[in-house]
Amino acid sequence: MTSPTKPLPTTDADRALLKAYVILPLVLSAFERDTRVFLNLRSPRKYIEWIYEARERLSVETRLTRFEAAKCGVKIYEELRTDGGITVRYACRYQYGEITLTNAEIANEAAGFMRNYLTFDLRE
Repeated sequence: MTSPTKPLPTTDADRALLKAYVILPLVLSAFERDTRVFLNLRSPRKYIEWIYEARERLSVETRLTRFEAAKCGVKIYEELRTDGGITVRYACRYQYGEITLTNAEIANEAAGFMRNYLTFDLRE
């Protein structure tokens, strides 16, 4: 008879994956909102193409993040939005945990993701 193995603890990589899992869809929503804003400009075509390309890259990254989370055994089972931020309850390799992201932390992480995905070729 074998003894049960102890679940592995949640790692920093797991926590980074959780953050991306929560924040990437928020960035995608922001890009969709920005697209609607740019439609009101006089010459919106280039701006909309720019954001559309970023949205496409971000959509792929979001799918890959969710796939990676599933592969690593990370499952978010509850997201609670409050005035102060988002609290995420998750299961990770048979351990349950909670992580709270403040609005400031979300804004900082989201800005970093936006900078990574918004590339603009000035040669065009």
